[in-house]
Amino acid sequence: MRWPIVFRGEILTQFYVVTKGAVVAQYPRGALLLGPGDFFGERALLEVSPSEATVRCMVSPTTVLAVPAARLRELIAGDPALAELVKARVEARRAELVDRDLARRVRAN
Repeated sequence: MRWPIVFRGEILTQFYVVTKGAVVAQYPRGALLLGPGDFFGERALLEVSPSEATVRCMVSPTTVLAVPAARLRELIAGDPALAELVKARVEARRAELVDRDLARRVRAN
């Protein structure tokens, strides 16, 4: 069974860090498997927009740390290195989804 954490289109109030287990982030263009040390929900919080993905636990037990949006913003404001890390992860995730979407389209033709 896959237990939902976040639904696509949901307005998030927290940022999540996977500390144990695995989750899958299902985007319209594909899916990403995230494990310990990975995080999600940052783009929706930082850009103040609905979540682009539905995220579900893939294995039991899975543990995620939920960080309130205000605290994430404080941490990023006080730590430029953390801000760059989060920004880089957001851009890398977008690029990976675009690459997967392109590969799927090529295979379909």
